[in-house]
Amino acid sequence: MRELENCIESAVIFADDEISPSDLSLPRANATQTLRAVSPPSAAVSVEDEPSLAELERRYIAQLLEKHDGNRSVCAQILGIGRNTLLRKLRGTRNEE
Repeated sequence: MRELENCIESAVIFADDEISPSDLSLPRANATQTLRAVSPPSAAVSVEDEPSLAELERRYIAQLLEKHDGNRSVCAQILGIGRNTLLRKLRGTRNEE
């Protein structure tokens, strides 16, 4: 979806008056390949085996803290969040366990 948004945005910026197919930079694929790539996963896939977004966030924060010797300021900067937000996330992970 993001690729499509970027494609349309750049076409609007760089097109003269009207957007033509040549202004669109999406890769060309036949319709069958495109439909297969976009089709939803089968119902047989078990969702229980997949980690939640919160779990992935916890793991990533733990890895960053380990890599940067527990330096919370550096980790917050890498994550693009404030140090207080990181501290709040860390407190939340302890409360959920």
